Amino acid sequence: MRTAPAVTDLSVRLPDGEVDSCRVLLDSRQVSVKSILLNRGGYAYLTAPADAGEKAPDKTAVPDKRTASNKTTARSKAAPSDKTATQGKAAHPDKTAAADNASSPHDAAADDGEAPALPWTVRVGSVALNDNSLEYGTLHHRPAAGFDPAFIVLSPLDLSVDSIYNRGADIALRIRRLAFTERSGLSVRNAAGAFAMDSTGISLSGFELATPLSGIRAEAHAGAGIMRMAPDTPLTADLSASLNTEEIKLLYPQLIPAALDDRIVRIKLSAAGTLGDIKKAGLDISSPRHIDLAVNGTAKNLLAPKRLEAAARFEGEFRDMAFLLELLPDGLAAARDDSRTAHAPRSGGRGPGALLARFDADRRRRPTDAERPDRP
Repeated sequence: MRTAPAVTDLSVRLPDGEVDSCRVLLDSRQVSVKSILLNRGGYAYLTAPADAGEKAPDKTAVPDKRTASNKTTARSKAAPSDKTATQGKAAHPDKTAAADNASSPHDAAADDGEAPALPWTVRVGSVALNDNSLEYGTLHHRPAAGFDPAFIVLSPLDLSVDSIYNRGADIALRIRRLAFTERSGLSVRNAAGAFAMDSTGISLSGFELATPLSGIRAEAHAGAGIMRMAPDTPLTADLSASLNTEEIKLLYPQLIPAALDDRIVRIKLSAAGTLGDIKKAGLDISSPRHIDLAVNGTAKNLLAPKRLEAAARFEGEFRDMAFLLELLPDGLAAARDDSRTAHAPRSGGRGPGALLARFDADRRRRPTDAERPDRP
């Protein structure tokens, strides 16, 4: 199916599918489905480039002044003045608010004094996709090497989801299994976890993702104020990952230098506090035989950059300084030899260190001589 004038190309191919026990209750606005099964389906959604629908103005065309004047006059007569519109809103504030917030004809019914309609409730016991394929991107786009968001292809795609619930803005589901191979060559063997969003907040529980060489685990919970970015919204997050740079290179070939080929990088991230004030945050980064780095800190006024305050402590052990020097940008190549002499101990190339840093946006100034660490 292709649409116009905004060109989109949507295609669905489904050799085998099944829906088991579907019930629709119109009076209570409920949909209940026991299971959905899709085998060997193929789905594609492609859109025209952003500038495809734009046409350059015809500089040779001469506008008809009389037509333009008539259109302006008609528009002026049809549109009420700002004063009139303001008076109308003042006279009926409740009705105006309902109209502004209406998102469907059922909501608009509240303007006439009727009780607002209940949102639809949808429950699906399970959804399974076996050996499917998915394409999403831009029409006639030539994808770049690695991951290209303008042309995403997942094939084959296997998905198993259950306990699906939706009512208005409330969503809940559990991913039992997700496996696919992306066009870039990255394969996800399995992903699983539970997601929920309701009046109490948003949560991601027990999320795990595994590839042939890497793995990620995550837990995140945020209070009800997260949708409106309220500073006092409680927030906790924990993430751990073991990443092989070869798989990162599949997605972003230019990101991984030769010195990082086939390396394991382990990351642990944790945060607790509120959206505005992180009371405790930690980041650990390590690579076997090369580096161990730990960062612990706090942050205040995250949503107010002009009042941002942060403090962090860095601790690390660098077991192979030559490896780190190889990561320097090419522009610093001339400084590598000096750095190797000044900073890399000759006996083994090892060096532990610690650093304490603070930042206060309200007190940004140059330190006095007494505050300089290199002054007596």
